[in-house]
Amino acid sequence: MPRIRDTKHSDSYILRVITYNIQYCGGRENGSIGYFIPSLPSRRKEIMEKISKVLALHEPDVLGLIEVDSGSWRNAGVNQAKYIAKKLDLPHLIEGCKYLTPFDIFPFFKYNTLAIASKNPMDTSQTHQLVAGFKRNIIEANAAFITFILCHLSLGKNARVLQIHHMVQIINSINTPIVLMGDFNAEPDTVEIKNLVSKAGLNLVPLEATYPSWRPKKKLDHFLVSSDIQVKSASVLDIGLSDHLPIVLDIILDK
Repeated sequence: MPRIRDTKHSDSYILRVITYNIQYCGGRENGSIGYFIPSLPSRRKEIMEKISKVLALHEPDVLGLIEVDSGSWRNAGVNQAKYIAKKLDLPHLIEGCKYLTPFDIFPFFKYNTLAIASKNPMDTSQTHQLVAGFKRNIIEANAAFITFILCHLSLGKNARVLQIHHMVQIINSINTPIVLMGDFNAEPDTVEIKNLVSKAGLNLVPLEATYPSWRPKKKLDHFLVSSDIQVKSASVLDIGLSDHLPIVLDIILDK
């Protein structure tokens, strides 16, 4: 079970969830140019270690990582998700390439992943390939009796609208409490997020801006939860090691 945190109710405990687009550990000073001028493996290792140390201070029970290098030349063969999960004592891990088939087996592309790590065993886990977009895979995992869904949606609005339509179908087929999280590339007032709220019956957890990390202006990273999830608090962490800021959610669960 997750560690018990301070709470007003002795018959409950807090489960902490963090999701973070780590930009392949390229470092925030590269900004978006980091996609075109990759940092050296030594620099990525340094950022990976810093991210691990800072996240460890916040003690997540569930961690969703976006834009992860699972062992390409870019990161000298080191799987960033496995490295960070081990440092945070999160023994259960699932990864999935974010790109559509057949790119998920091509060199380089196959190492661009999403990952969920958890202190609790993941009773079930799977990936879904959405109907549109180049990056279209999402991860679903059930831990602590909650279904966690991690996504990184398309940059294009038309593709996102189709992706959201598909995600609504997936969400409506799930019978457990749900935490949907990730980088949606969409702000709260967009039709995509509004459709998730109205058609999937999810509640958008209010958060401050997360992008770009050095001067946050856009709210692109979100938690959406089903009505049976009791939220204690949610916040943005001021960790300037990527182009996005991580977000944290504390959930109250019965013992």
